[in-house]
Amino acid sequence: MKKAALFILLFAFVLSSCGLSPKEETPAASSQKDTEETIERTTEAATEAPTPPEIDVSAYFEENGIEGLEFWILQDMKGVDLSEYTRDFAVLGTAGGAWFGKDYDITPSMDGDYQDPYVEYTLDPWPDYADPGLYITHITITDPKVKIFGLTLQNTDEEWQKELKERGFSIQNRKKNDSDQRLRADSPDQLYTIVVDTEGGRINIFTEITNREGIIYD
Repeated sequence: MKKAALFILLFAFVLSSCGLSPKEETPAASSQKDTEETIERTTEAATEAPTPPEIDVSAYFEENGIEGLEFWILQDMKGVDLSEYTRDFAVLGTAGGAWFGKDYDITPSMDGDYQDPYVEYTLDPWPDYADPGLYITHITITDPKVKIFGLTLQNTDEEWQKELKERGFSIQNRKKNDSDQRLRADSPDQLYTIVVDTEGGRINIFTEITNREGIIYD
């Protein structure tokens, strides 16, 4: 019994002389623990992150009354040749750039003052800027001939709202005193939003992108 007590006292003395207590973690152990927690959080985030829908774009366009577009929101752009497309250098802060539809004769400008009509596609990683790959993350439409779900910019807000509701979109409430009266609707899968501005002659279709590493593009 005396030997056991002596051993305990000796062990406590050694720890004390090293500036530690039996309950304290070494810096290495603490660092290892932090690393493991970071990996666990990153793994959980990756597991919860949404994945782009895998669709046959041509078939989807035909089935859903979409005409005049070449790409769809969240379309994977891996291997797509954009050499025949005009880049919009006025759009900054994007990984893959913004590109005008191939059928539009647009002269590049740094002030972004382009004459309608046109369609423009923005490419970025998704769902986070740190993720690999490039997807269509924003589509801007000013061409009144383009059809989305059978409708164009020449249709009324009421017609748009009715069609989007029937397709399961969630219409965002607009306050009467709000200066922004554009129609905003979230897709049934909550992956993208459509903003229809019939008065301003513009449709925007976009998805949200997170930025866990604070990446900034020039």
